Amino acid sequence: MATMKAIGVDAKQALVDLTLAQPVATGNQLVVAVKAISVNPVDLKLREGVTVETAPKILGYDAVGTVTAVGPDVTKFKVGDRIYYAGSTQVAGANAEYQLVDERLASLAPRTLTDAQAAAMPLTTLTAYELLFEKLQFVGKANQNQKRTLLIINGGGGVGTIMAQLAHWAGITVLATSSPKNADWLRQNQVDVPLDYHKDLYAQVREAGYDSVDAIAILWAPEAYFDVAAKLVKPFGHIGRSWAVRLIYRCI
Repeated sequence: MATMKAIGVDAKQALVDLTLAQPVATGNQLVVAVKAISVNPVDLKLREGVTVETAPKILGYDAVGTVTAVGPDVTKFKVGDRIYYAGSTQVAGANAEYQLVDERLASLAPRTLTDAQAAAMPLTTLTAYELLFEKLQFVGKANQNQKRTLLIINGGGGVGTIMAQLAHWAGITVLATSSPKNADWLRQNQVDVPLDYHKDLYAQVREAGYDSVDAIAILWAPEAYFDVAAKLVKPFGHIGRSWAVRLIYRCI
């Protein structure tokens, strides 16, 4: 039986080297030769929860790799395809030479990105997309949200950076907070109105010419922004936060 190297977490939350059998694809599964992995907050949370009963646990959910084998029900991919994906926390992660991935969780990796760049994208991009177009209810088509506005709290982070670009593509006017030193970064990533998170947010939005905004994405310390968000959001607008996109408000 062919084997592979992997890195797992033991019951003391320490990283350990493992030698395991290489996975075999069934159903809609792909066997992926992993080329690059990113570390996500979900990895840190899951590492803290490893116990004697669940150890050793292999982490790593955002990854890029090459398909080396496909299950009998696979229709989207073939051997040799370069794919990227945010995997499932219910199965072994990507901190291994090979990983089993459900084809429905994967996509062809962008040809313009390196393996390392592409590995940083999946969960960050999914979070931004789902919050923007599913929870905040903007239209997910190019230039279909003219005259609508979005305020992003923590626009310089990973999710905020992707969200600003998606919003711009969709025709939304984007206001976003960051440190002043990152204002140029916001502009490079399609933010129309950079805001200084150190200063009075309500006053800055009003000074920029907006009495209110259609939606607010709070991507950092939501409790600190609830009051000002309630003052700035339009009637029937939306306020959302990003941690697993779990907390969404409809404001009347």
